[in-house]
Amino acid sequence: MRVLVVEDHPIYFEGVQSILSGLDDDVELVLAESAEKALALCEEDRNFDLCVVDLILPGIDGASFVEALVERDIWIPTVVVSADDDSDKIGRALSGGALGFIPKSANAEQMLGDIRRVLNGDLVIPESVNERLNRADRAARLGVPEIASRLGITPRQHRVLELMAAGLSNAQIGQTMNVSEHTVKSHVRALFLAFEVQNRTACVHCAVRNGLVPPPRVLRDVS
Repeated sequence: MRVLVVEDHPIYFEGVQSILSGLDDDVELVLAESAEKALALCEEDRNFDLCVVDLILPGIDGASFVEALVERDIWIPTVVVSADDDSDKIGRALSGGALGFIPKSANAEQMLGDIRRVLNGDLVIPESVNERLNRADRAARLGVPEIASRLGITPRQHRVLELMAAGLSNAQIGQTMNVSEHTVKSHVRALFLAFEVQNRTACVHCAVRNGLVPPPRVLRDVS
């Protein structure tokens, strides 16, 4: 397993190195002291199984780094591990494609367990942080109809998008909306065209980035 750690504090890197070694029998850690260096590494070699990034970095911050990965079509499971619990920064990172936020105050067992959940496809956020993000989501979503209209997304397509972001299959979406799976597939194709993407994961990432749906969340109190 190859893990990219984007962290500018050597002492913390030593600590996280000890924790991450418990993920697998053979863990290779690659350290990047800045987001710029990490992006250069990812451009050269995208063969990473996980990326752990701090929010506070010299130059490009952690949230901007996550956004930059998506902009470059670099899809690496990324989790933010930081002492900074600023809601705006965390929200940007999650909207940009991060799969979770873990505070640096978490103990080794908590951190290892949450990272394993991220690798299994879950999105992990402390409950206290999630509550703040939910309030921000409700305010931001007041502008959703205008955004959807600008992208040419109909109300029905937007509903499909919401259910897709919630992890439902085409068949499940059809049952929920009381339409055929064929109709759902037509809506999904239209969404792919609207966002100029080729798969559901990229589609949901684009929807989150445009404020059309909140980041999918798996609640867990790690505080």
